[in-house]
Amino acid sequence: MRTRWGDEEAVDWRVASWILAPLFLNFPFWLIFSGTFRLFPLPLFLLRVAGAALIATTIFFLGPAMAVRAAQRPLLAVLEDSIGSVPAFGLRACLFLFLIRWTSVLVGLTTMWMSHILQREVSGPEAGFYSLVLVLFLVFTGLQSLRVGAEMGKFSTKLGFAVLTAALIRVRDGLPSMIDREARLVSSSWDGYGWKGLVELISYAAPLAFLAVYLVRPSSNRKQVAMTGLMGIAIPLFASVILFSVIDAATPGSRFYRPSLNPSVALALWSGTAESAMPGGMMIAAMTVFGASRFSARIITETVRIRVPGGPWWIGLLVAALISWRQGYSIHQFDAIYDFLLRCIGVASAVITADFLIGRRAEQAKRFDWTGSLALFAGLAFPAYLPNHLWAMTLGFESWWHPLLLPSYAVALAVCLGGRIVEKEARTNFSGQSRINFRPGLRRDR
Repeated sequence: MRTRWGDEEAVDWRVASWILAPLFLNFPFWLIFSGTFRLFPLPLFLLRVAGAALIATTIFFLGPAMAVRAAQRPLLAVLEDSIGSVPAFGLRACLFLFLIRWTSVLVGLTTMWMSHILQREVSGPEAGFYSLVLVLFLVFTGLQSLRVGAEMGKFSTKLGFAVLTAALIRVRDGLPSMIDREARLVSSSWDGYGWKGLVELISYAAPLAFLAVYLVRPSSNRKQVAMTGLMGIAIPLFASVILFSVIDAATPGSRFYRPSLNPSVALALWSGTAESAMPGGMMIAAMTVFGASRFSARIITETVRIRVPGGPWWIGLLVAALISWRQGYSIHQFDAIYDFLLRCIGVASAVITADFLIGRRAEQAKRFDWTGSLALFAGLAFPAYLPNHLWAMTLGFESWWHPLLLPSYAVALAVCLGGRIVEKEARTNFSGQSRINFRPGLRRDR
């Protein structure tokens, strides 16, 4: 079985879309945002979710993707041109750590359900062994060609929609009563309309949208880039949020609801199910993480970029070991390290987008690009000095996820644009002054 990675040929948007769609059609994503959104008023809910999906796709995917296309170079090379080779190496490390943490969350779902699937107690070492075998399978199947990855992604996408449809069918008797109940839950406060959930949704989708730029080739045209973002990120994200939000709202009014449990896709699927049917159902639900895990494995190899014989296989073994070591990670145990990695990716996207908007063309990558590095530092440092209670007073909520990603992106974008304009004006003035002082005619007059 040959492993091919880093394909340089043009990637059709259909191929890229099938690879990207499973990122938002998996059980951990549904559980993380379970109970986050309010459906009514319905037009406003649809508009908010569509806006969040388009914002995440536009500023974190389309901007860097257009920069890659304009520079005719891969994403890592464009990143080095914008901030310098030394900071770019640090950002590559951040991308690697982020993917390890995020994939650990995906694989951790199967670890949590291992006892139910096997119908017996599973010890820690045994769960780690099963996780290692699973991750090795996902890594080595994820390192196949792009078209093979698209076929596997198509299966994962269809499986995700099938699981959501099955959950919706089971709680269909709660659909008529959810209108009055949802209307009562919506308060007059800012957070009552789900703004906190929308900010968190953009924060979750932002790094995945940025990493999706790896599938954009320099030879791709604008239509390919736009369709990849729309069909691979925006529409799957929108459809997934709408479906699991309807399921969460309909579950309390169905006959399967248990008052002691939170409404979710898991409760809609398995409440009142015979114990003998649980292992098969959980195994199918756990398979929804396969597509996203394969995408992560492909991007990790592109991030590390070790060009030695058998490089991807050794990287796969390392990734499998790291993820299995973190296999007990819960889907809700994101912390300050994850938040920092998230903002690193966000400000990197801002710097690349700013260089594209200003029309900058780097002739050769430097060790440090001081304007790009300053924008990177400003985006990471400035929001951190704002007190957390300020976000609570402004947006009406306070949590560990305080919405620092979007302010970090805005600060880095503004600093980079301003710095590039000053840099361009200074270079133009210096060149013009040089032409005036050293014109041959003036030397003859003297």
